[in-house]
Amino acid sequence: MSLRYKAKRRERYYRKLRRCQYKGCTSEGIACFLPENYSGQPDEFYCGEHAHAVGYCRCCGQFWGGICSFDFRRSGFCDHCHDQVMANSAELDDNAEYWEATDPHANV
Repeated sequence: MSLRYKAKRRERYYRKLRRCQYKGCTSEGIACFLPENYSGQPDEFYCGEHAHAVGYCRCCGQFWGGICSFDFRRSGFCDHCHDQVMANSAELDDNAEYWEATDPHANV
């Protein structure tokens, strides 16, 4: 067997492992971790669409099921990822005023 064939076969195998484990879903999943996992190996794989339904954050993959702020948030982000997204959007809003003031194509 050639090295190229072995590499493609290995890639297919790992892609199959990373598939979403939700029944009937064939999307590629993100690595999901339970709180007691210290090995660094993911416990499960779920796509962003199904991760929140099972209790995992769709951004970082940490298990947050049973926490009210997570369960009732539509975005599917845990508290940490939600705060990060809000902080990043606030930075963009702050910079927007600067870019609007220096935009040469802005209507005066």
